[in-house]
Amino acid sequence: MPDAAEYPADTDPTDDASRLEIAAYRLADGTNRVEWTAQNSRFYELLRQTNLVEEPPAWSDTGLGRMRGVGPTMFLEVESPADGDVHIWGVRASVPLGE
Repeated sequence: MPDAAEYPADTDPTDDASRLEIAAYRLADGTNRVEWTAQNSRFYELLRQTNLVEEPPAWSDTGLGRMRGVGPTMFLEVESPADGDVHIWGVRASVPLGE
């Protein structure tokens, strides 16, 4: 992650272990459980896309909104879409207003 991206994620650019990442994923009975690293000082949005070849990648919001971080990890369970497409999951961190 470029140093400029460290601030929104509230990660430490001097620590390789400090990063925003999908930590675990599980699909069971049509429900996707996505877990990621988190900081209490940030908000997170779970994103998805179906095509890694597209430039730039077309990430879309899952419609679940922004959630306040409750670190060190967070998770959401999302029903698999009816379209049957394979989804690639991502997470976006943002700084709360006023910080």
